[in-house]
Amino acid sequence: MTKAKLPMQDAKKCLQLFDQLDLFILEQFEDKIIEKNKAYTDINEIRIQARTYLINQPEVIDLFLSKTPSLTEEEKNILLRWKNYKTGRFIVIKCYKEYAIFFAYDNYKFYGVKALHDSFSTVLPYKPPLIIQTRLFPYNDCIIWDGLVGVVPIAIGKNMAKIFKNDCNDAHKNGEIITQL
Repeated sequence: MTKAKLPMQDAKKCLQLFDQLDLFILEQFEDKIIEKNKAYTDINEIRIQARTYLINQPEVIDLFLSKTPSLTEEEKNILLRWKNYKTGRFIVIKCYKEYAIFFAYDNYKFYGVKALHDSFSTVLPYKPPLIIQTRLFPYNDCIIWDGLVGVVPIAIGKNMAKIFKNDCNDAHKNGEIITQL
């Protein structure tokens, strides 16, 4: 699988903003996010809870912006654009040099997505195609995912994989891959 990820400086910027936002959400809304009497063994479980809260309450970005005056204008603009996210189940079909192709169930569209710091091959447990639950965010002139992923335990057979890859190749050739939100 090819890298299909952001340049290191951009990835660091995004990860830093996600970290700040997650921490803010956890500090402000811990009682609504963290299940009492549950032992969390993986920090990503907590991050997913914070990110889910963000998706359900995107106005939390406005609150974060109002309470974090140290952010640069660029960071503020990135965060405001993150209110235009896409979440759901996707089939990761194929990785090209410039992005991975995510097929969305809900609207039958193909999205060209870049990874952040770690390549898709590092984060995903096996090679595409596979079904995942994740979030997509706009960043500059591309689409990124937040790196928090739930793999849906449904195997895609050879015939279905071939159909998805053919559809993906057609969409790629015809310029039908969505690369901006």
